[in-house]
Amino acid sequence: TITVGLQSYVACISPDGSRLYVADYINNIVSVINTANDSIIATVNVGPTPSGINITPDGNKVYVVNKGNNTVSIINTTNNTVSTTLSVGNKPIGFGNFIANVGTPCAMPVTITSIEAVSKNGSVDVNGFSATELNTSHFIIQRSTDGSSFADIGNVRAMGSGANGYQFIDETPTNGINYYRLKSVDKDGAASYSKVVSVQFTVNRLPLTVVPNPAKDIVTVKGNHIVSVQVVDNMGRVIKTQVLKDATNPTLFVGCLPAGVYHLRVQTTDGKVSGVGFVKE
Repeated sequence: TITVGLQSYVACISPDGSRLYVADYINNIVSVINTANDSIIATVNVGPTPSGINITPDGNKVYVVNKGNNTVSIINTTNNTVSTTLSVGNKPIGFGNFIANVGTPCAMPVTITSIEAVSKNGSVDVNGFSATELNTSHFIIQRSTDGSSFADIGNVRAMGSGANGYQFIDETPTNGINYYRLKSVDKDGAASYSKVVSVQFTVNRLPLTVVPNPAKDIVTVKGNHIVSVQVVDNMGRVIKTQVLKDATNPTLFVGCLPAGVYHLRVQTTDGKVSGVGFVKE
């Protein structure tokens, strides 16, 4: 724990990661911290009530917005002194990011402003909208059946800048409540997560049964006009797919599956999907 002042809530780090600059809103100072040993190596007096701070991409200057006297203090990082003070508009309270052909030193990972999941036609549409997207590499779509343990189920490449909308279709949601979130990954590897959303997915119930149940090697799906059968494990992963053509009472080999509880997603020629479970011994 490093003591830096009475009310410090804005900070930035140098592009090379060697220095952290923390502004104190009450004492009107910027503490310079050596990140190699987590020690304060300098204290710089700036204007009253500093409320914003950032560093240039080359690491040579730190700009501090002073709300108390409507100024910007420019710190020379070579000797940690204020080289220039500029008068600006009334009560400045923030500071943006520098943009250059190098990584923006104080840029946060992309902010995902909204995400929604909608059940539709046997699948779930996951829609996300980003804001302040800068140097973003890709988004990973994650799903959970309990709202806490998430698994990756797909990814989409990011457009890279600005505010953009994205869509992913989950073709194999589990029967019941599905939880989704987006993981955004920057080109430098930094990551952030969206909020978690949930959707109730219920397959259409058709008069289907599975025999034998429990099963050892072979299961028979009792039903007509079946065009596909998917075997889904209890994590929602499709582990086996059998494509058929208007089949009646098709059989599946399940002898290679580990013992446990499984779910069959059965689609018929009319496009309807039904679910039925079985136990593998």
